[in-house]
This record gives sequence, structure tokens and C-alpha cells, in this order.
Amino acid sequence: MIPVGKKPVAPERYKQRMNQENRKAGKSLRNSEITNSIIAAAIRVHRALGPGFLESVYEEALAVEFALCGIQFVRQKPIALFYKDHQVGEHRLDFVVDGKIVVELKAVSALEDIHFAIGRSYLKATNLEDVLMSDQVPASPLVNVQIDGVWHQFAKGTRVIEACAQAGAYIPRYCYHPKLSSPGNCRICLIEMGMPRMGPDRKPELGSDARPIINWMPRPQISCAQDVVDGMGIRTNSPLAEECRRGVMEFLLINHPLDCPICDQAGECLLQEFSVEYGRADSRFLEHKVKKPKRVEIGPRVTLDDERCILCSRCIRFCQEIAKDDVLGFVDRGSHTILTAHPGKRLENNYSLNTVDICPVGALTSSHFRFEMRVWFLKETQSVCTSCATGCNMIIGSREDMIYRQTPRENPAVNSVWMCDYGRLNFEYLTSTDRLLEPYRRGAASRYR
Repeated sequence: MIPVGKKPVAPERYKQRMNQENRKAGKSLRNSEITNSIIAAAIRVHRALGPGFLESVYEEALAVEFALCGIQFVRQKPIALFYKDHQVGEHRLDFVVDGKIVVELKAVSALEDIHFAIGRSYLKATNLEDVLMSDQVPASPLVNVQIDGVWHQFAKGTRVIEACAQAGAYIPRYCYHPKLSSPGNCRICLIEMGMPRMGPDRKPELGSDARPIINWMPRPQISCAQDVVDGMGIRTNSPLAEECRRGVMEFLLINHPLDCPICDQAGECLLQEFSVEYGRADSRFLEHKVKKPKRVEIGPRVTLDDERCILCSRCIRFCQEIAKDDVLGFVDRGSHTILTAHPGKRLENNYSLNTVDICPVGALTSSHFRFEMRVWFLKETQSVCTSCATGCNMIIGSREDMIYRQTPRENPAVNSVWMCDYGRLNFEYLTSTDRLLEPYRRGAASRYR
């Protein structure tokens, strides 16, 4: 949004003023800060995703990359881009070198959101072709962060939970997913966080190791919705953090049913894994558990057991942000809150089974795979989907030469971590009774020659 007290600058006026400022400084617009930032963001997204991808994922990747470069990506109608409190684009952002459009970034439309539109001769004449085609993309600045007493460097804009994972300190999570927004509602990723102690001169005070002295916050902070900043201190395994995780686990298990022996998620359930590490051996809950709906068909391919739901909202955010089909939501309050489909709607889009993949517990299950096979019996084979030309990377789960399920395998250049329902269920023809096993000639079986 336009900052209060700031007058938006028209894109054309902005370009003219940038040209004038750069001429005074004796440099071209191609070398200016905003230009290099846009080039870096555009190339990173273009190379990471490529064509033929979900528009919402493309748009989200643009927003993240622009944010890392200091450009605000505002989803309005029309979409606007702001850089240092100045609006630099509306509907689209034209990238200008010496008054000529070189890169045109369309914020919305089809999947050709990013395309490099200009004559090849002009690119060669300005040496910009080398910039666009080379692998030397301007890197994000690095910040120093202390994790469990050890200093590390991370790119600016990295989430704290991801930075800790890169440093070898895994933080449990339920609601957090790297491809979705971070609501911070499960609270199991709580950590201790601190910032440098400031002296009278408003500069960080340094210790004997020439590193900033950390002032630790009295309350724990969630790590899934925080970005690292220079001088930040993090404690992932302190007594306070461990106690918070044990408390969160105890609350999550209060109304959770003890149906692990029949749950399809058993063997790959985050609730099982974290309860071993942070759960109690006994229960202090004396009241009756809250009963919630079971075996609810919220779509033709997805079955919901509300008793198992821990209200992480991953499925809701996936439908809103990735599939662009807002059909799921929470109703009621407190311990009676349940997940359900909006009145008159069903979860029947072609990406509905991705909600089963990202569900950390067994609340959302595949109606096709439900009660079919235990996951630890499955042999996992890496493969590529042949149902369309996209070639989604996937994992085939089989046992004794029988395919039971197909799930997506992460590949940022092709399908990220998603896969359509048609592709993952298109394998029953292998065992169909109508499948042609041997050639026929004039109605009689014969050998193929």
C-alpha cells in the first residue's frame, strides 16, 4: 500500500528522475541498485520455476525474491510494486536501460509472467545479454547470526527456522511449510531469541570474542515467521524452549484419539515423531475428550477425520495460495474447532491430494489409499510422471510388484513439491482386468512378431 504521507510517483516520472540522477552520478541505469535487484529476482525465479508452473507459485516466488531485494510486491487490483516508498510499477514493471525497455515483468496474467523482451542485437550492443544469461546473479547480503552459541552467516531474508536447519539445529514444526505462508499458530517452533545489546552510542557492545553481546528476550518467540537479522541470537535447545515444546505437545494430545494402529499416517506422522521426543509418558487430562466428526468425505478423493486435526491450517493455505480454490476453513471455537468445507463447496480441484501430502497428521487421507497398505512396507522408487508433458518428479510406492500410491518428489525446476491428482492416480490401468496383455489377430490370441 502507499505509505501514509508519501505521494506515489508515476512510473514514467520515476524513470526520468532515475535517468537524471544516474547521469549526474556518471553511471547508466543498468548499474543502478534497483535495476540489478530486478535482474537478480527475475533470473532467480525464471530459472527456479521455468514455464508451465502454477501461477500462484510463480507469483509467490516473485514476491519473495522482490522482498529480498527491497522491493515491495503489493497484491492489489491493479498490482503495484514499491521500491523505497516509491511506486515503480502498476500492472507491469518495465525495466529500462537508456530509455529502452529491456525486461518486462508482468505481475499477473498467464504463466509467461517473466519474459525478456527486446531484440537480440540490442542486448549484444549493451552487453546486457551476458548479464541475463550468465550464472553470476547478484547474491543477497549475508548477516551474522548466533545459533546455540556458534556464529553463522545466512542470506538476508532467510527464515529463522530454515537458518537453524542449515546450521544443523532442527526445530519441530507443524504449521510451517516452506512453500506456504507462515501463520505461526501451532507454536511448537518456539525458541529463545535475542538482539545485540546497544551502548550509549547506539552501537552494539562487543564481548571478549569481538562479537555482539546478546540481550535475550524474556518470552520465547516463534521461529517460522521471523527473518534473520544481523547480530541476532538464537537458542534452540535451551530449557525454556524444551519446556515450551513439551507444553505444546501436551495440549495437542489432549483431544487427539489413540488410533495410531489404524491411522494411515502412522510411520510418517510428525505428531508421533515429536511426541516421542517432547511428549509425556502419562496423561494429566482427566476430563472427557471432545468428540469430532470422522470419515467425512470433503471431496471425491479426500476423506477427513476431524478428531486427528491439530488445526495447523496447511490445507487451508494451500487451497488459498496454491490451488486458488478457497473451499476449506475452521468453524466453531476453542477445543470444538473443526476443519470443514465451506457450505455448498467440496474439495474437488485437481490438486486436492496435495493437502494429504502436507497434512502433518492423519486428518486428511486419500480415499484411494485409505487402509490399503502400511507405509513402512512400501518400496519407494524415484520416477517421473508420464501423464502429461510436464514430467512431474514423483515417488512410486509399491509392494510385491503392486503399485499402491504415487507421491510428488521435490524438483524446483519442474513441479516444486506439488503434483496433480490425475497424475498420481493414473496407475490403475496396470492391474486392470481390461488391459491388453497379448495381441489378438482376427479375434484369436497370437504371438507378436
